[in-house]
Amino acid sequence: MSFSIDQFVIWFHLVSMAGALGGLYFMHWVVEDGNLDGLKRGVRLFNFFIIAGILAGLHLYGQKIMAAKEGGFDISHVHQTVGIKITLLLAAGACVGISAKASRGGKTGKASTLRLAGVIIMALAAYLGVTLRS
Repeated sequence: MSFSIDQFVIWFHLVSMAGALGGLYFMHWVVEDGNLDGLKRGVRLFNFFIIAGILAGLHLYGQKIMAAKEGGFDISHVHQTVGIKITLLLAAGACVGISAKASRGGKTGKASTLRLAGVIIMALAAYLGVTLRS
């Protein structure tokens, strides 16, 4: 059984994005609103996974573009979906950053709502990624 670089990048992307989503779950449901140390660890974990996942996703996107050029087929739906995914991931990152600031300011209700919004946004981005693979 051979394992190519492309397969590694696909799995790395999937694991990174699952880790980012897991980091958001951790911050929303496990970390108490007043636990700033746990929140900082969760934000660092989320940032690491989201950056790694985005870089791997951009590599996969480039590979898909190169394959389309060589094969001569249309992938306009891929461009649209990837653009929406990147926008959603930026929004999820913004939710995490704003929720961390709100937690430090003592606005626990706002922080909790923003973390939940980040979880929903990440789940939607994951769904869009699955639709690209099928």
